[in-house]
Amino acid sequence: MEDLAGLGKSVEKVLEVFARGTGILYEPLKIRRLAEAEAYKIGQLAEAEAKKNKVLIESKVEEKFIAESAKESLSDRAEQRKAHKELLKQNNIESVIALATLSPPKSIADEPIDSDWLNNFIENAETVSSNVMQKLWARVFVNEIEKPGSFSLKSLEFLKKLTRYEADAFTKLCRYITPRPHCKGLIVLSAIRQGGFISDLFSSYTDDSFPRKSELDLNEWMTLINLGLVHAEGLLWKYLPKGTAIDLRCFKLVTKKNKVTPHFYSLTSLGNEIAQLVDVPLDDDYFNELQEEHSSLVAIEKIN
Repeated sequence: MEDLAGLGKSVEKVLEVFARGTGILYEPLKIRRLAEAEAYKIGQLAEAEAKKNKVLIESKVEEKFIAESAKESLSDRAEQRKAHKELLKQNNIESVIALATLSPPKSIADEPIDSDWLNNFIENAETVSSNVMQKLWARVFVNEIEKPGSFSLKSLEFLKKLTRYEADAFTKLCRYITPRPHCKGLIVLSAIRQGGFISDLFSSYTDDSFPRKSELDLNEWMTLINLGLVHAEGLLWKYLPKGTAIDLRCFKLVTKKNKVTPHFYSLTSLGNEIAQLVDVPLDDDYFNELQEEHSSLVAIEKIN
């Protein structure tokens, strides 16, 4: 019962915050059916429109239809267009609300969501009609309830312009990101070498495992760099001593020799924020290949 009660409070919080931003109080028990009804209605309207067009063609009354439409005043058509646009916006935002209530926050922060952030979120979310992107915006909202300040206004503006191709590429990247030990931020482990003066002089990233052995192709990788999600220049840990252990989310890396230098790419602050929205497993094959290729330098073990 406690879990159910907690879930109810989370859903109520979602609707309460949306009410602040939209001025509309939504009923918790009806919001999901509302979104489903809207989707069904859109489908029915599309089907009815198709049938109507077929009848118009078959009955050869297109000229009359066009003539009748032309009688409408310019202002009437402008009002119809405006009303249609507002209905689409309302449908979009209510779809995001419904999706947020289906995966409500696990915890509710005492700190309220910033009003400017909320207004910006509503203005952006109401323009999103793709179901995939609506799910993304719903996650943004839920995360912000759990931890206000998780997503900057810059991140919201970025998400507004994000394409499906770019979102898919970033999702692939997230299969390789791990927390940077003892520091904030996320990284992608790209190679492992043993340091030394000569090797440092001739060190190159062209033969790194990442992105060469990842699911990302070069175009996707360059796209993410150009979007400002990942720093283009690789970095490295200098001279880790033998026996150093590094936690990599589901894996643990332990150095077998002295002066081991793992190479990595670092996500930008924007990339770190957007990564909160993606929940995908690490690519086991990639880390297994790293282990095989550099078994003399490190041991990489999966943590159950």
